[in-house]
Amino acid sequence: MVSMISVILVVVAMTWLAAALGVFVWFGALAALRAMAKVDPLLSKVYLRHIRYRSYYPAHATIFAPPSRHVRNK
Repeated sequence: MVSMISVILVVVAMTWLAAALGVFVWFGALAALRAMAKVDPLLSKVYLRHIRYRSYYPAHATIFAPPSRHVRNK
């Protein structure tokens, strides 16, 4: 996402100010991502696991499910 914004600033705007801003945004994002990776190196694995999750898991009951155990309070 940040690379796309940087490329748009550099290529599409075609001004020196936009090019400088695009390079600044690119290196700023790179520094921030490196700092985040240094703090938590397993964050990428957590993110990859997160994007594999579905947004909705429908309820499915099977005959092999263990019976529910209800305990009455006396």
